[in-house]
Amino acid sequence: GGLLIFLLAVSITARNQVNRKTAELSVSEARYRMLFENSPDHIFRLDQAGKILDYHSAQDFSFSNYIEKIDSKNLSELLPTHLSEEFNAIIDTIFADGKEQIYEFQLDFDGVMHDFESRFFVSDNREIIAFVRDITERKKAEIELRESEKRYQTLA
Repeated sequence: GGLLIFLLAVSITARNQVNRKTAELSVSEARYRMLFENSPDHIFRLDQAGKILDYHSAQDFSFSNYIEKIDSKNLSELLPTHLSEEFNAIIDTIFADGKEQIYEFQLDFDGVMHDFESRFFVSDNREIIAFVRDITERKKAEIELRESEKRYQTLA
């Protein structure tokens, strides 16, 4: 009789611990999903081969329309060859040393050139997380500032 009560108590304790951990995991998942879905950046989750596992498109510009045009969601099929090669090299490097990689690039969308900054990280589960930000307006402002400084120096 005592062994049965002991085993029942252990079973109930274990079930309570599993329920508590499941609830904690649900809260954590909801928190990260909220951050992911409300990020101002484009966020890509990639495997080591460059396949897009998941992505979030920022509100200001839609990568999703671009990606949905392609049946296969591999970077090598989405990007121009030179960018695909650069990104593959970044992925290889980050898996080799585990350090964040930052890369700026340009893409033409419907005849309009956009400047982007990307930050690549390797996650604990051997996936790449890439945060991509449209920096087109910042680049334009930097060019305008340099041109203004040149005009000022020629006047001085």
